[in-house]
Amino acid sequence: MSNYDPVNRRIITNAAPGAKISVPLHGLRAWSVPDRYSAGDTCSLSGAVYVCVQSHASLPGWQPPAVPALWRLVRAAGEPGVPAWRQPLGAHDAYRKGDRVTFGGKLYESRIANNAWSPDAYPAGWAEIK
Repeated sequence: MSNYDPVNRRIITNAAPGAKISVPLHGLRAWSVPDRYSAGDTCSLSGAVYVCVQSHASLPGWQPPAVPALWRLVRAAGEPGVPAWRQPLGAHDAYRKGDRVTFGGKLYESRIANNAWSPDAYPAGWAEIK
């Protein structure tokens, strides 16, 4: 389940802290203090990937695993795999050229920038990786 944040024009997850969710990994940055995070932003810390679920300014001690009210785990450190394709909400989270996703049990790489279509909706925009 998710909610739409009209201010930041992003989807915010209501998934339980242990739930697996899919987010685009472009725009991924290392978690840091001080920094501002908007709902839907992704960050990495110690090899794990998190998505921000509540906009905030980071403070010492507010690392993602310590504050589940602000962050949800997307991928644990060392967890293999490529994220599943998900429908971009707009230009801010469309796939970039070279981004990789899984879709229908196969691995794909975007051939174009600003790719908002699934591999079956626009096959020319994706190359299957074998």
